Amino acid sequence: WLNGGNLAELLAAFLAGGLGQSLRLALLRRHINQYAVTALCALVAGALYAIAASLLALAGLAPGHGIGVIAAGLFLIPGFPLVAGLLDLLQHQTTAALARLAYGGTLVLAAAFGLGLVFAVMGFAPPSAMPPSQDALRFILRAVASFAGGCGFAVLYNSGWRTVLAVGVLATIGNELRLG
Repeated sequence: WLNGGNLAELLAAFLAGGLGQSLRLALLRRHINQYAVTALCALVAGALYAIAASLLALAGLAPGHGIGVIAAGLFLIPGFPLVAGLLDLLQHQTTAALARLAYGGTLVLAAAFGLGLVFAVMGFAPPSAMPPSQDALRFILRAVASFAGGCGFAVLYNSGWRTVLAVGVLATIGNELRLG
C-alpha cells in the first residue's frame, strides 16, 4: 500500500507472501539449500500472486500487477544480515561486514531470479512511478504506516524509546520525501 498498490494488490500480495513464507519455513526445516529455497519461494509467491490477482480481477477488483508481485516476495529480503553488515562497516569490522553483505546480496539475487521468472512468464511490466496524491487522508495514513514501520524496525534492534521515536519520525520524513 505504501508503494501505491490498491486493495486487490494488497490482498493478493498478503495471501501469496503468507503462503510463500509457509513453504519457506517447511523447506528450511528440511535443511534444503537456502539459496534454492529462496529462489523457489520467490517463484511460488510470485505465481500465487498472479493467480490471486487474476481471481480478484474476476471478482471485479482490478489489481495492477507490477508492485504487488514484488510485495509478495518481500519476506525473502534478508534485512538483518544487510543491516548488520552496514553496522559492521561503521565499526570498521570489514571482514565480518563483507561476509554478511555477500550473504545478504546472494539471497537477494536468488529472490530476484525467482521473481524475474514470474515477470518473464506472466508478462508483467515493472511498476511505473505513482502519480502524486493530493488526498489528505492517504497522506496521513501513509505517514502513520511509515512511522509504525520505522518504529518496528528500531524495536528489533533493542533501541531505547527515544531512538525508536526518532527512527519513526525519520522513516516518515524519508518515505514521504521518496513518495512525493
